[in-house]
Amino acid sequence: PLIDTLRGPRWGLRAWIVASQLLMGLMLVPLVLADDPFRPEGLGLLTLLLVAHAVFASTQDVSIDALAITTVPPEERGTINGFMQLGMLGARAAFGGIALYVEQFVGERVVLVALLACIWLSSLLVIFGLREPLRREGSAGGFVGKLRAMLKASSTWWAVAFALVAGAGFKATGAVAGPLLLSGGLDKEGVGLFFSTTAAALALGALGGGKLADLRGRHEAARLLLLGLAVAVGITAAASLLGGAVLVAALLALYVVAGAFTAAELALYMDATDPALGATQFSAYMGAINLCETWSSYSVGQLVPVTGYPSALRAMAVISLLGVVLLPRMVAASSERLAPAEG
Repeated sequence: PLIDTLRGPRWGLRAWIVASQLLMGLMLVPLVLADDPFRPEGLGLLTLLLVAHAVFASTQDVSIDALAITTVPPEERGTINGFMQLGMLGARAAFGGIALYVEQFVGERVVLVALLACIWLSSLLVIFGLREPLRREGSAGGFVGKLRAMLKASSTWWAVAFALVAGAGFKATGAVAGPLLLSGGLDKEGVGLFFSTTAAALALGALGGGKLADLRGRHEAARLLLLGLAVAVGITAAASLLGGAVLVAALLALYVVAGAFTAAELALYMDATDPALGATQFSAYMGAINLCETWSSYSVGQLVPVTGYPSALRAMAVISLLGVVLLPRMVAASSERLAPAEG
């Protein structure tokens, strides 16, 4: 809400992004300058800096989503979400596992400097490479009115309901993928190798799913990919009985389909979001996705000891299929809400 309220011709979404990235980098500077930033006695300060960094990173993320909603033509939202997923997954891999591997050769300070440079230099792309529509100064009263309208709109709650269940099958499977592979005969090194490929699988799927969402329409693409996601979870459940290479192949296919569905799903939420509430409304949908991951991960953890992996995964796939029922209601409600504005 703060981002949507404090937007105007002098301070827009680009300013929010650049300011967030500046502050993200500043939180890393003490770690770069310290002789041993990870020493036990400095744990309190380290925790404070990393929490602040995470807060500013979340602000940046929300601002980028809002800017995409405001500037990207509707017919390109699927493709853009595919590339946004590619960038996010690539950065996560580069400064996650790859950085940990490189750190043993170059040292932690070099890795931190590289991260800091990427954060600050990417701000130049925002300053010189992006444009956003001019917006008149808003008011708290105007924002509150739009927020009330959003909360009263049935389309908002259909979208939240969809986000709460649609990804349950994949989120649950991802939560137990490690133990599932171990029970399927892989050793720890094999499991680690598998997870080193999942980012590429998700990114590949996201690029294809985003393109499909633009070609076939978000509703149709999301419906088809959600059905495919449930089928892929079901196949993984069956493959868990065989283990080995069959299980690995089934899981990799599931990650590809999940990446495709994610890109189409996010484009669908962008369509359902009022650009004036881009940060607030879209974040609500993202929060619902996070809640889906939380409850589905917990639920599958409770089910597996009782029913075993196949039955637990099939149950979560069935819950995901509730999204197929909710999706038409969400789209119809969004169309009714947007019709007066278009007319």
